[in-house]
Amino acid sequence: MFREMRRKEKQVSDETALQFLDIAQDGVLSTISIDNGYPYSTSVNHVVMDGCIYFHCAKAGHKIDNILENNKVSFFAVAESKIDEKAYTTKFKSVHVFGRATVVTNKEEFKKALYLIAQKYTGSFFAKAATEIASAINKTLVVKIEIDSIKGKSSKNI
Repeated sequence: MFREMRRKEKQVSDETALQFLDIAQDGVLSTISIDNGYPYSTSVNHVVMDGCIYFHCAKAGHKIDNILENNKVSFFAVAESKIDEKAYTTKFKSVHVFGRATVVTNKEEFKKALYLIAQKYTGSFFAKAATEIASAINKTLVVKIEIDSIKGKSSKNI
């Protein structure tokens, strides 16, 4: 159903790929546009919880319209990247996921995911998280991506 990685010597275990997802600061979500059938990609702040990817977004917009129409998504993140000038290449740790995205309706799961997102991205501002989350509950969605396929890739010596 999903292609094998061509450069198998660079493939990492699924567990390591999940770790790459966990430490990556930026993730790119790709959906299929309801407007024209083309891929639509956007950067999202994400966390990994219970083997799934979670991100938050507004209740209205292109991204959520696409997900509600076709929940098959692709998610890509780079955990680390650096230029190796001597080898004239880029060394990296990355992960690519195919999965199905759904809106989280369970309030406890919703809050837990938002707290984890806040913890990951706010640093010293985390103390404000409870107030912000309480005010955002009625205008924010949390989306969960259940992973169907995950492939992590890493250059040697990074």
